[in-house]
Amino acid sequence: MPAPQWLRDLDMSVRRYTTTGVRWLIYINLLVWIAVTLIGVFSQELFGWVALLFPCTPLAILRGWVWQFLTYMFLHIDPFHVFFNMLMLWFIGTVLEQQWGRREFLRFFLFCGVGAAIFYEAMVLIRPLITDVPIFASGTGRMIGASGAIYGLLFAFGYLYPDQPILFGMLIPMPARVLVAILIILSFMSSLRPGADNIAHFAHLTGMLVAWLYLRFPWWHRWGRRRPRVVVTRFRDL
Repeated sequence: MPAPQWLRDLDMSVRRYTTTGVRWLIYINLLVWIAVTLIGVFSQELFGWVALLFPCTPLAILRGWVWQFLTYMFLHIDPFHVFFNMLMLWFIGTVLEQQWGRREFLRFFLFCGVGAAIFYEAMVLIRPLITDVPIFASGTGRMIGASGAIYGLLFAFGYLYPDQPILFGMLIPMPARVLVAILIILSFMSSLRPGADNIAHFAHLTGMLVAWLYLRFPWWHRWGRRRPRVVVTRFRDL
């Protein structure tokens, strides 16, 4: 059965302003959010299974539920959560995919998301050993949403295009490197008050940390393929 005309028109409009990888990531996130929302409306029991199996929690490490390191990225709490994550994905991701190509961009996005979850959950598990450090007091360690990967994209943009103007809060223009510095400071300060707004702010920091490792040390991810020349040149200059 062919898709409705209005849906095909919308897809054509989206294609004009987005790259392929970004477009499909947005579609998948939106479809998953709609599906989970409908499940919550029609079946609380099934919704409970979704809430258990697919967000990323310390169980992912303790029970070997490794798929959670990937699936958590495509779950979002509410319309605002998914909207702002997808807005940042479109705004930053399109530029990076045009520069790197679809395969390298998706590799980087997934690397940041999965890496952010692994670092974050590992730190939650070692929390009992260092409970006097406030930043590790991260509640249950439950993670949902693409924010870790999105913050990785933001870091990469500021790292590769430090002087490029970008809007902070969609209102205030500033160089990308300044925006990244502000995000790091805000995420760190927010991490000192864990659970205050139900956001895993330290996961934002781990997303940026993984992005830095990926960009700064290409041997982490050289699976038989060279990095884009422009990125390698930029790193050598730094």
